[in-house]
Amino acid sequence: MMGKIERKQREMEGRLDQLLAEKLELEYRCRELESNYAHEKGQREEILKLHENTRRLKHDMKNHIMVITSYLQENALDEAKEYLSHVLDELNGIYTYVETGNSVMNYVLNQKLEKACQKGLLVKAEIENLAFACMESVDFVSLLSNLLDNAIEGAVQTETQSKPEISVSLTARRCYETILVKNSIAESVLEKNPHLLSGKEGDGHGYGVGQIRRIVDKYDGLCQFYEEENMFCAVAMIPAVPPET
Repeated sequence: MMGKIERKQREMEGRLDQLLAEKLELEYRCRELESNYAHEKGQREEILKLHENTRRLKHDMKNHIMVITSYLQENALDEAKEYLSHVLDELNGIYTYVETGNSVMNYVLNQKLEKACQKGLLVKAEIENLAFACMESVDFVSLLSNLLDNAIEGAVQTETQSKPEISVSLTARRCYETILVKNSIAESVLEKNPHLLSGKEGDGHGYGVGQIRRIVDKYDGLCQFYEEENMFCAVAMIPAVPPET
Protein backbone atom coordinates (compact mmCIF):
# COMPACT_ATOMS: atom_id res chain seq x y z
CA MET A 1 0.00 0.00 0.00
CA MET A 2 2.79 2.38 0.97
CA GLY A 3 4.54 1.74 -2.35
CA LYS A 4 1.39 2.60 -4.29
CA ILE A 5 0.99 5.85 -2.35
CA GLU A 6 4.60 6.83 -3.04
CA ARG A 7 4.22 6.01 -6.75
CA LYS A 8 1.02 8.03 -6.86
CA GLN A 9 2.76 10.92 -5.14
CA ARG A 10 5.68 10.80 -7.59
CA GLU A 11 3.23 10.74 -10.50
CA MET A 12 1.43 13.78 -9.12
CA GLU A 13 4.72 15.59 -8.58
CA GLY A 14 5.78 14.74 -12.13
CA ARG A 15 2.46 16.00 -13.45
CA LEU A 16 2.81 19.23 -11.45
CA ASP A 17 6.31 19.74 -12.84
CA GLN A 18 4.96 19.20 -16.34
CA LEU A 19 2.11 21.65 -15.77
CA LEU A 20 4.53 24.22 -14.39
CA ALA A 21 6.79 23.83 -17.42
CA GLU A 22 3.79 24.22 -19.75
CA LYS A 23 2.69 27.31 -17.81
CA LEU A 24 6.13 28.89 -18.12
CA GLU A 25 6.23 28.08 -21.84
CA LEU A 26 2.80 29.66 -22.37
CA GLU A 27 3.85 32.75 -20.43
CA TYR A 28 6.96 33.05 -22.61
CA ARG A 29 4.91 32.65 -25.80
CA CYS A 30 2.45 35.24 -24.55
CA ARG A 31 5.23 37.75 -23.89
CA GLU A 32 6.71 37.04 -27.31
CA LEU A 33 3.32 37.61 -29.00
CA GLU A 34 2.86 40.85 -27.09
CA SER A 35 6.33 41.97 -28.15
CA ASN A 36 5.68 41.10 -31.81
CA TYR A 37 2.34 42.92 -31.68
CA ALA A 38 4.03 46.04 -30.29
CA HIS A 39 6.67 45.91 -33.03
CA GLU A 40 4.11 45.44 -35.80
CA LYS A 41 1.98 48.26 -34.40
CA GLY A 42 5.03 50.50 -34.36
CA GLN A 43 5.86 49.41 -37.90
CA ARG A 44 2.37 50.32 -39.15
CA GLU A 45 2.68 53.74 -37.53
CA GLU A 46 6.06 54.25 -39.18
CA ILE A 47 4.62 53.32 -42.60
CA LEU A 48 1.67 55.70 -42.15
CA LYS A 49 4.06 58.49 -41.19
CA LEU A 50 6.21 57.72 -44.23
CA HIS A 51 3.18 57.88 -46.53
CA GLU A 52 2.20 61.23 -45.03
CA ASN A 53 5.73 62.55 -45.54
CA THR A 54 5.66 61.31 -49.14
CA ARG A 55 2.38 63.12 -49.84
CA ARG A 56 3.76 66.30 -48.31
CA LEU A 57 6.97 65.98 -50.31
CA LYS A 58 5.03 65.50 -53.57
CA HIS A 59 3.08 68.69 -52.88
CA ASP A 60 6.21 70.62 -51.93
CA MET A 61 8.13 69.43 -54.99
CA LYS A 62 5.58 71.04 -57.31
CA ASN A 63 6.23 74.37 -55.61
CA HIS A 64 10.00 73.85 -55.69
CA ILE A 65 9.94 73.06 -59.41
CA MET A 66 7.89 76.18 -60.10
CA VAL A 67 10.41 78.34 -58.22
CA ILE A 68 13.42 76.79 -59.98
CA THR A 69 11.69 77.13 -63.37
CA SER A 70 11.06 80.81 -62.62
CA TYR A 71 14.73 81.36 -61.84
CA LEU A 72 15.79 79.59 -65.04
CA GLN A 73 13.38 81.63 -67.16
CA GLU A 74 14.98 84.78 -65.74
CA ASN A 75 18.44 83.27 -66.40
CA ALA A 76 19.19 83.56 -62.67
CA LEU A 77 21.42 80.48 -62.64
CA ASP A 78 23.14 81.19 -59.33
CA GLU A 79 19.81 81.62 -57.55
CA ALA A 80 18.49 78.43 -59.17
CA LYS A 81 21.58 76.46 -58.06
CA GLU A 82 21.36 77.78 -54.49
CA TYR A 83 17.65 76.99 -54.27
CA LEU A 84 18.20 73.52 -55.70
CA SER A 85 20.96 72.93 -53.15
CA HIS A 86 18.53 73.71 -50.33
CA VAL A 87 15.96 71.33 -51.84
CA LEU A 88 18.56 68.54 -52.07
CA ASP A 89 19.54 69.10 -48.42
CA GLU A 90 15.89 68.73 -47.46
CA LEU A 91 15.55 65.53 -49.49
CA ASN A 92 18.69 64.05 -47.92
CA GLY A 93 17.18 64.68 -44.49
CA ILE A 94 14.07 62.64 -45.26
CA TYR A 95 14.28 59.07 -44.01
CA THR A 96 13.40 56.25 -46.42
CA TYR A 97 11.62 53.26 -44.89
CA VAL A 98 13.59 49.99 -44.78
CA GLU A 99 11.69 46.78 -45.52
CA THR A 100 13.49 43.55 -44.59
CA GLY A 101 10.67 40.99 -44.46
CA ASN A 102 11.23 40.66 -40.70
CA SER A 103 8.79 42.78 -38.66
CA VAL A 104 11.01 42.95 -35.56
CA MET A 105 14.05 43.92 -37.62
CA ASN A 106 11.97 46.48 -39.52
CA TYR A 107 10.85 48.10 -36.29
CA VAL A 108 14.31 48.48 -34.77
CA LEU A 109 16.08 49.55 -37.96
CA ASN A 110 13.52 52.15 -38.95
CA GLN A 111 13.22 53.57 -35.46
CA LYS A 112 16.98 53.94 -35.01
CA LEU A 113 17.91 55.01 -38.55
CA GLU A 114 15.22 57.67 -38.58
CA LYS A 115 16.62 58.94 -35.29
CA ALA A 116 20.06 59.11 -36.94
CA CYS A 117 18.67 61.11 -39.87
CA GLN A 118 16.93 63.51 -37.52
CA LYS A 119 20.29 64.13 -35.82
CA GLY A 120 21.81 65.08 -39.17
CA LEU A 121 23.84 61.92 -39.74
CA LEU A 122 24.59 60.39 -43.11
CA VAL A 123 23.07 56.88 -43.01
CA LYS A 124 24.18 53.91 -45.08
CA ALA A 125 22.56 50.48 -44.90
CA GLU A 126 23.17 47.07 -46.48
CA ILE A 127 20.47 44.66 -45.36
CA GLU A 128 20.13 41.03 -46.40
CA ASN A 129 16.98 39.03 -45.71
CA LEU A 130 18.18 37.25 -42.58
CA ALA A 131 16.04 35.56 -39.93
CA PHE A 132 18.32 35.38 -36.85
CA ALA A 133 16.03 32.45 -36.11
CA CYS A 134 18.07 31.07 -33.23
CA MET A 135 17.65 34.27 -31.20
CA GLU A 136 14.76 35.21 -28.95
CA SER A 137 13.10 38.41 -30.17
CA VAL A 138 13.89 40.29 -26.96
CA ASP A 139 17.61 39.47 -27.31
CA PHE A 140 17.73 40.44 -30.98
CA VAL A 141 16.04 43.77 -30.26
CA SER A 142 18.44 44.50 -27.39
CA LEU A 143 21.51 43.54 -29.44
CA LEU A 144 20.65 45.58 -32.54
CA SER A 145 19.36 48.54 -30.50
CA ASN A 146 22.51 48.75 -28.38
CA LEU A 147 24.78 48.56 -31.42
CA LEU A 148 22.88 51.31 -33.22
CA ASP A 149 22.45 53.53 -30.15
CA ASN A 150 26.20 53.44 -29.50
CA ALA A 151 26.97 54.25 -33.13
CA ILE A 152 24.51 57.16 -33.27
CA GLU A 153 25.82 58.61 -30.01
CA GLY A 154 29.41 58.24 -31.18
CA ALA A 155 28.77 59.82 -34.60
CA VAL A 156 26.86 62.77 -33.12
CA GLN A 157 29.93 63.64 -31.07
CA THR A 158 32.21 63.53 -34.11
CA GLU A 159 33.75 66.89 -34.93
CA THR A 160 35.12 66.70 -38.46
CA GLN A 161 34.86 68.73 -41.63
CA SER A 162 32.85 66.00 -43.35
CA LYS A 163 29.33 65.02 -42.37
CA PRO A 164 29.26 62.49 -39.51
CA GLU A 165 27.87 59.13 -40.56
CA ILE A 166 26.83 55.66 -39.47
CA SER A 167 26.43 52.48 -41.47
CA VAL A 168 24.75 49.20 -40.69
CA SER A 169 25.25 45.93 -42.52
CA LEU A 170 23.30 42.73 -41.86
CA THR A 171 24.85 39.98 -43.94
CA ALA A 172 25.55 36.24 -43.92
CA ARG A 173 29.19 35.26 -43.44
CA ARG A 174 29.90 31.55 -43.74
CA CYS A 175 27.98 29.95 -40.85
CA TYR A 176 27.12 33.25 -39.14
CA GLU A 177 24.46 35.92 -39.44
CA THR A 178 26.36 39.14 -38.89
CA ILE A 179 25.51 42.65 -37.70
CA LEU A 180 28.22 45.20 -38.51
CA VAL A 181 27.67 48.78 -37.35
CA LYS A 182 30.13 51.62 -38.01
CA ASN A 183 30.26 55.28 -37.06
CA SER A 184 32.62 58.10 -37.88
CA ILE A 185 35.10 59.23 -35.23
CA ALA A 186 37.42 62.23 -35.00
CA GLU A 187 39.97 60.40 -32.85
CA SER A 188 40.58 56.89 -31.59
CA VAL A 189 37.99 55.65 -29.10
CA LEU A 190 39.96 52.53 -28.22
CA GLU A 191 43.08 54.51 -27.29
CA LYS A 192 41.07 56.51 -24.74
CA ASN A 193 38.88 53.64 -23.56
CA PRO A 194 40.42 50.31 -24.69
CA HIS A 195 38.03 48.18 -22.63
CA LEU A 196 34.98 50.26 -23.64
CA LEU A 197 33.95 50.84 -20.06
CA SER A 198 30.71 52.72 -19.53
CA GLY A 199 30.75 56.16 -17.98
CA LYS A 200 33.59 57.50 -20.13
CA GLU A 201 32.87 61.05 -21.26
CA GLY A 202 33.18 62.08 -24.88
CA ASP A 203 32.56 58.87 -26.82
CA GLY A 204 29.41 57.06 -25.72
CA HIS A 205 30.68 53.69 -26.93
CA GLY A 206 30.87 52.02 -23.53
CA TYR A 207 27.16 52.07 -22.88
CA GLY A 208 25.50 48.74 -23.65
CA VAL A 209 28.73 46.96 -24.58
CA GLY A 210 28.41 44.58 -21.62
CA GLN A 211 24.88 43.70 -22.72
CA ILE A 212 26.04 43.19 -26.30
CA ARG A 213 28.74 40.77 -25.15
CA ARG A 214 26.37 38.88 -22.85
CA ILE A 215 23.82 38.36 -25.61
CA VAL A 216 26.42 37.25 -28.15
CA ASP A 217 27.94 34.82 -25.61
CA LYS A 218 24.48 33.42 -24.85
CA TYR A 219 24.21 32.22 -28.47
CA ASP A 220 27.86 31.07 -28.72
CA GLY A 221 28.58 33.90 -31.11
CA LEU A 222 31.50 36.25 -31.64
CA CYS A 223 31.80 40.01 -31.20
CA GLN A 224 34.62 42.40 -31.93
CA PHE A 225 35.28 46.15 -31.67
CA TYR A 226 37.92 47.78 -33.86
CA GLU A 227 38.71 50.93 -35.86
CA GLU A 228 39.53 51.53 -39.51
CA GLU A 229 39.58 54.59 -41.78
CA ASN A 230 38.30 56.98 -39.08
CA MET A 231 35.39 54.67 -38.30
CA PHE A 232 34.59 52.81 -35.09
CA CYS A 233 33.33 49.33 -35.95
CA ALA A 234 31.30 46.90 -33.88
CA VAL A 235 30.49 43.45 -35.24
CA ALA A 236 28.31 40.74 -33.73
CA MET A 237 28.26 37.29 -35.33
CA ILE A 238 25.48 34.85 -34.41
CA PRO A 239 25.61 31.20 -35.57
CA ALA A 240 23.04 30.64 -38.29
CA VAL A 241 20.47 27.88 -37.89
CA PRO A 242 21.52 25.05 -40.26
CA PRO A 243 18.97 24.18 -42.94
CA GLU A 244 16.77 21.15 -42.28
CA THR A 245 17.76 18.03 -44.17
